[in-house]
Amino acid sequence: MTGNPSSVRGHEMIKKLRIKIILIVLCTSLLLLTIVLSLVFSATMESSLSDSYGSMIWVLDDIRNGIYYGIPLGAPRPMAILFVNPDGTLDENDSAFYRDNREMRLLMEIGSIEDVIAVLQQHDGSPDIYTAGDRHYLSRHEVINDGRTVYVLVDVSRNITVLETFRRNAVVDSSVAMVIMLFLAVVFSGWITRPIARAKESQQEFFAAVSHDLRTPLTIILANSGILEEFSGIDPVLTQCHNNIRVEAEHMRQMTSNMLDHLSFEDIIANKNMVVMESVNMEPLVMKSIRSFEPFYNEHGRKIQHDIAKDLWVRGNELDLDRVVGILLDNALKYSDEASEICIRLWPENSRAVHLDVRSESEPMDRKTRAKIFQPFYRADTSRNDRNSYGLGLSTAKNIIKFHGGKIRAASGKHDNVFHVTLPQITPHISHPDAVRHPSQEGN
Repeated sequence: MTGNPSSVRGHEMIKKLRIKIILIVLCTSLLLLTIVLSLVFSATMESSLSDSYGSMIWVLDDIRNGIYYGIPLGAPRPMAILFVNPDGTLDENDSAFYRDNREMRLLMEIGSIEDVIAVLQQHDGSPDIYTAGDRHYLSRHEVINDGRTVYVLVDVSRNITVLETFRRNAVVDSSVAMVIMLFLAVVFSGWITRPIARAKESQQEFFAAVSHDLRTPLTIILANSGILEEFSGIDPVLTQCHNNIRVEAEHMRQMTSNMLDHLSFEDIIANKNMVVMESVNMEPLVMKSIRSFEPFYNEHGRKIQHDIAKDLWVRGNELDLDRVVGILLDNALKYSDEASEICIRLWPENSRAVHLDVRSESEPMDRKTRAKIFQPFYRADTSRNDRNSYGLGLSTAKNIIKFHGGKIRAASGKHDNVFHVTLPQITPHISHPDAVRHPSQEGN
């Protein structure tokens, strides 16, 4: 796939969306087919065996009522009725088998009648399908008043063969149906996502074009504003106009810069080879950001408290990780209470992870806000933030952390909010100029 990175990113998003649609359609179709076929198979099996089961109940009722005369003339299937004495021997006087061309093949497939009884005695009294060789029997037994056990077996081999054929055909038909559903899902997912793809591509192109095109006029406006500044002292009105132009132009330049930064990192995600990954020591990186922000914090009446562990290494891009720390510190400055304290903590977890917390005293975010805080252009409280905030910082931070194999989340206490970052910890190569191996790291 060729084209600009924004187009590549858009195509990747649409591709993932199509895959999700196809998977949803296939899983739903498979679930429905399974339910329908299971119900149909159960109903077919019950209907197919109902006559045989009725014959068994018929015989057992006759035996209980003392009107047993052997195998009923209307029995729909080959049947065997075995009376077994308490000592396990067969009572041949009352036992009955078909003797015509539908003779039961039970003895021939298992062996002696003693073997048949031994096998049948392993089953409980509930109706059960018993298989011997290539034959299938519906069996049931009861203990009658004189202590004997009566076993009734009905040959249902033909029924089971029909059911097995039905099941095989159902599997084949279901496989064909799933292939057809896959084809339709692929076709319709493309049809569904086509407008989304066009809209996404147009949005990205417009976003990038406007951001780039605004830079040139803004540069000219600011340059001319600098010239006007030489004459602004002549007239107070001119001075005010000049200040308004300069302030608004700076706001627009900051906005376009943020948008371009946001697009830039999304492009990097789509083209991972553009990022130079190396061993990064988080302690000096975090301390540098803290020192950079301290004058701004002091100017706004905030204080920074920090607890930074040393020699915590991660694999990543130092400039991008520095952006994350800066975004979190800037966010804490904007949304913290006046004369409050911001706490930054960096610590390890069993040589597996590096944790960074930025905690600020402020009104706690509700669950809805925490769920949306990392979405692009979302601003939790527009009444409190300044006009330099466009809701892109935390979204960019999340993309960077995710790209580095880490996680970022927001949490709230009674009077504070905290952003928690987790990154995989590594042990730097001993040749690294800043690497320091502690005894706990030996052997890693």
